[in-house]
Amino acid sequence: MDKANIKDYADITKHSIPITLFKDEYATSLLKSRLTLPETCKMILRAEAPSKSALRWIKLAKFGKLRAIKPDGTQGECLRHDANVTGFSGIELDYDGEVLGFDEATAKLKQHNVRVLIYTSPSHTTAKPRWRLLLPVSRLDLPVEMRAKLCARINGALGNIFARESFVLSQSYYYGRALDNVAPDHRAEVIDGRLIDLCDDIYRYEKDGAPPPLSENDKAGKATGSTDQQASPSSSIDWTKVAEHAGWLKSAADLPEDFNAKGKLIVGHTGNLDDLRFDLDQADLASKPCKSWSEVSFALTAIFKNDKRFFNEQIAAALLCDLPCNQHILRQRDQRRAVGRLLGRCHQQLDNNDIRKARLGGEPDWRERRKNGSPRPSMHNARLAVCALGIECKYDTFHGKMLFGYQGDTTQHALEKLLGEVSDNGIIALRQLMSDRFGFDLTEKHVRDAVTSLALEHCFDPVVDMLVEAEGNWDRKPRLDRMAVDYFNCSDTPLNAACVRKTMIAAVARARVPGIKFDQILVLESEEGFNKSTAWRVLAGDNNFSDEKIIGRENREVQEQLAGIWIHENADLAGLKKAEVETVKAYASRQVDIARPAYDHFVKKQPRHSIEIGTTNSTEYLQSQTGNRRFWPLLVQEPIDIEKLKRDRMQLWGEAAYYQTQGETLVLDEELWTVAGREQEHRRVKDPWEDLLRNIPDQTVYGYSKDGVWHEGVRNIIDHSFVDKAQVSAADLLTYLLDVAPGNQRVEHTMRLANAMKKVGWQRTSNGYVTINGQRVRGYYRRRET
Repeated sequence: MDKANIKDYADITKHSIPITLFKDEYATSLLKSRLTLPETCKMILRAEAPSKSALRWIKLAKFGKLRAIKPDGTQGECLRHDANVTGFSGIELDYDGEVLGFDEATAKLKQHNVRVLIYTSPSHTTAKPRWRLLLPVSRLDLPVEMRAKLCARINGALGNIFARESFVLSQSYYYGRALDNVAPDHRAEVIDGRLIDLCDDIYRYEKDGAPPPLSENDKAGKATGSTDQQASPSSSIDWTKVAEHAGWLKSAADLPEDFNAKGKLIVGHTGNLDDLRFDLDQADLASKPCKSWSEVSFALTAIFKNDKRFFNEQIAAALLCDLPCNQHILRQRDQRRAVGRLLGRCHQQLDNNDIRKARLGGEPDWRERRKNGSPRPSMHNARLAVCALGIECKYDTFHGKMLFGYQGDTTQHALEKLLGEVSDNGIIALRQLMSDRFGFDLTEKHVRDAVTSLALEHCFDPVVDMLVEAEGNWDRKPRLDRMAVDYFNCSDTPLNAACVRKTMIAAVARARVPGIKFDQILVLESEEGFNKSTAWRVLAGDNNFSDEKIIGRENREVQEQLAGIWIHENADLAGLKKAEVETVKAYASRQVDIARPAYDHFVKKQPRHSIEIGTTNSTEYLQSQTGNRRFWPLLVQEPIDIEKLKRDRMQLWGEAAYYQTQGETLVLDEELWTVAGREQEHRRVKDPWEDLLRNIPDQTVYGYSKDGVWHEGVRNIIDHSFVDKAQVSAADLLTYLLDVAPGNQRVEHTMRLANAMKKVGWQRTSNGYVTINGQRVRGYYRRRET
């Protein structure tokens, strides 16, 4: 038993199950996790997306790094296939019969006393029930052949109701709620009981629940050639199998999408031979003109054989279909003999020396050719040439970069094995290499388009991939709540712990879900040389960090600068002007950057995948007099240990990624808002008027000039007419206490006075007026202490 991964299985709350999650059906990346069944249930109930296709996939199994091979023999990207399963931690069964309801199924499962998680599929409705089961096992070292037997046991126990796909080793399923479901009934429930591999009494259902054996037709593959097996090179034909495929080719629409263009045109043609020759010539597909319908049949047979996805029996059935292109064969007295001769002759031609020599140097099977048979410069031929040279093209979606290089480099990460970013010089070098290798110029445009199209087919996100790896390798030791103390050397307070935790989780969320709302700015304060900026650079990675100033930049420049950035630092907040601080706050609250990129024709909406942080050497730097809630200040008391941060970087991100996967909120707990407000107030740059207004005198002496003579007068500032409160006039404060002459008083003075008076404890009425000496004037009041 693998005690490191599955232990304490007697207790459902401690039984941790290895689970693999896939982002989508393409499964180009995976997320490894270990959850108990109740934790998995919560995850499924929380998961939702606009549509079913946007939901994640779940699998109770472990997968390696082996990527699938495409039907055409080229390297694919999918990780979810049988050959890549390294072990299973449970079984999954899918019910789509739309008859047995969720509650009925739950009752039946309880009768058998098995430990199971039952949840509704995204397309489930009360009227048409669809649901799935997750049943963990007790050990990870069970042979993979055992999985089908366990599926058969529970299938037989419930009446042989589950879909055949449930028995496929690598089969995974969507989980969560699809918001476009018009009649949703999203449910999930955990039933505690015995693990399925320990239920000896259910063994008797194994035979009843086994799936029926594959038919010969299933074994041979579908008529589109989707089988994983290679078509037999032999020209012999099993006519009993031909009968099974009879009539499969009714039109060109029945052929695979990537089938030979000339073959599609021949199959879809409905005119006479001259029309066919004309159409082939216009499409530049007539490398050798067809002089008779027999040559048409031979050409079509050769195309099928050269495709290598079709068995002889499938080809024979296609040649016997009632199509205009098959009229030569259909007119023969012995149609079987005619088909056999075509397949035999075609097989010999495909094996001749000329074709073998053409393939010796790894030359592709060019799709577009001239009339003389030579390859034509085109984007598709350039794609074939790139692949034949062993060139790998990828698109870094996070940084918006296309990368290419040789596949054979020995490295540990996909990004490292690429030679570099695609450039004009790189395209020229690749074009020359193609010309030297294949003997003709594929032209700059076709080479560039080929590299671009191949790169777009192989997208990856290095930051998201790093987070997937970090989450899968997290050792489950909590560090995030102590990160402020143990790594940033800040005081051990609940506020500091929460601010750092939320910021780290927000960074993960922004990478995984660009544009998600998070408008806070964590600010590290200390003397110079405490490694504040370096700490963030280490956490983000050099390629994902920037401290370049964005204040004053146009929208397009901001969009370009933040396009490949994960963490953006606003350095030296104390040196910013008040208007610039407001700009930083506005940038932090923006979820999408909208601008027209240089040389582009259309406006681009770019969701933010970066967070804003700040650093300062000052203790007073918050300029806003009305509110600084977006800033989370932390005082760094000692220099940050960068080596320690480098050592634990992946563990910190792994823990943050785990909490983000669990759906933790990015909002600070409400009980910390008051404490945060006090900390923000301590950092606020104080208005000099506050000192003058904090202790307002009852009277003040002022000077004035009259008839050319300077006079002094006494002015009552505070009105004590009321027993319970004191009052002051705004005009008196500005004129006699703050020395702002009446002719110079503006709206900004009034607003500044209002903010300052609020800070020192004075209040305003709802309409802003007070009554002093029987007159209504704008002013303030303060309750007397009793």
